Amino acid sequence: MKIETFDVDYVPNPNIKSKSGATSFQAFWKVRDSVLKASQFHGPTGPEDDGKTKPSFWIVEDQYNDDLYQIMEVYDVEKFSERYIQDIAASLKKHKGWAVAIGNFDKSKFLIFEDRILVREDKFGDCTTLTELVRKAQAKADFKA
Repeated sequence: MKIETFDVDYVPNPNIKSKSGATSFQAFWKVRDSVLKASQFHGPTGPEDDGKTKPSFWIVEDQYNDDLYQIMEVYDVEKFSERYIQDIAASLKKHKGWAVAIGNFDKSKFLIFEDRILVREDKFGDCTTLTELVRKAQAKADFKA
């Protein structure tokens, strides 16, 4: 998977398929469902899971804006793996343009698209492989468990 860097606080990902730029509630939830299923394969994912098990991941239920993002947090650093990233990316293949903003790694998010992952230049710019990226992210993990 290709790793690219960015050096801004926010990377816009507008909905160019819509004349108004708006992303429908239905589209948001369709993508969210795909990402949720991919995440649940790797561990309990809140808020959908039973509530009795501590979640490994959490996917936000709300659509905060019209950008094509799903927002997630990781609570179990051991479950955050190359396979997890690849499965999240694969879940986006049928949802062109969408990405998952996932973190919190040293106060920085990863932006996972179907074909690439964007990372902060100042935090992870020296990573050239997914293996390096996962190892460094796990070492810098700032998860709220």
